[in-house]
Amino acid sequence: MNPRPTWFRLGPSFFPLVVMSLVVFVIPILEIAGGNCPGANLDPTARAAPRLSDGSLMKAIEQGYAQHSICAKALRPRYLELLWLGFGQVTEKVFVGRERVLFESSIICDYPPPGASDTVREHVRLIGSLARSLDAFGSALWVAPVPSKALVCAEQIPGRTAEDLSVYPELIAGLRSERVRVVDLLHPLRSVPGGGYFRNDSHWNDQGALACAVAVRTELVRALGTEVPGAPRRFDLQEHRGESHRGDLQRMLGFHEGGWLDREFSAPRTRLEVRPSPIDPSSPILVCGTSFSRSFQWQRLLAYELGRSVADGAVAGQGPMVKLQERVESSLAGREPWPRLIIWEFPEKHLFTRHQEFLVPLRALVARLEERANR
Repeated sequence: MNPRPTWFRLGPSFFPLVVMSLVVFVIPILEIAGGNCPGANLDPTARAAPRLSDGSLMKAIEQGYAQHSICAKALRPRYLELLWLGFGQVTEKVFVGRERVLFESSIICDYPPPGASDTVREHVRLIGSLARSLDAFGSALWVAPVPSKALVCAEQIPGRTAEDLSVYPELIAGLRSERVRVVDLLHPLRSVPGGGYFRNDSHWNDQGALACAVAVRTELVRALGTEVPGAPRRFDLQEHRGESHRGDLQRMLGFHEGGWLDREFSAPRTRLEVRPSPIDPSSPILVCGTSFSRSFQWQRLLAYELGRSVADGAVAGQGPMVKLQERVESSLAGREPWPRLIIWEFPEKHLFTRHQEFLVPLRALVARLEERANR
């Protein structure tokens, strides 16, 4: 009897050998050829010697290498698409609700966090102190907290109710008890078809932003009448229909950008544009906020509704305090006049997700103003 061919007898060991060769040799060569060497994408501040002893330097190298992996960028979208098509599962960062409305998983599964009421009370107390301190300098603070998408669109989340998805009612009630001028944006958002949020984004859409601008204008006119500061101006509001929006939650799904599955989660957008530009740094009205203002034109829509130019104090991705703190410091130093009206937008969730960018600088700003007032 003839013995089996050598190649066949070696077969069971051949495929593991190929896989191991890919992992050990081929993939690292491809990564290096693409410029992704270990440490090449490291933040220069992470090279400091003190971080070497506690292992954080190696962790930073590992994260930088993984985040810029050429092979992962090529293979991960396909893997995530197969995961969705085969099992209806997506990345742990995103929750898919009814009608494929996307939510942040952290706002569905772990929200509100333990001790939420204590956190709300501390923010409320500090915002009340901030409003009173600004009043002493002639600046009226109006606060417009943005309710979470989970609260506004609670009917799209199976097994959860609006009552257990948010601290927004507690926040609004607390601010009113501190006599803070506050605008409740929950009902204006719910009045917009679809809840005023893009179904694939954690931010409001143009129509939601406009509804909230109308709500703020209504409250301001009720309180101030014709005494809204600034010279009246006329603006035009233009609609741009037929656009498509690829939201932040859609991007977090990790599907191949522009692929057919990725496009299934795209959302239609009717973009609103205010002309001429209503942004004027010298305006007595300062609109401070986050990406809700910066990326979705809320400060411009506010200007349109108020019929006044506004100073832009919004910044995306850095929390709600940055521009407010900068303007207060500038006014304290005499470089700029105190704004007569400050409209401050911040998302409800930032009370828990932006501790270092919200609570910490808020404490510092209140202490700074109180110190100045006691001189």
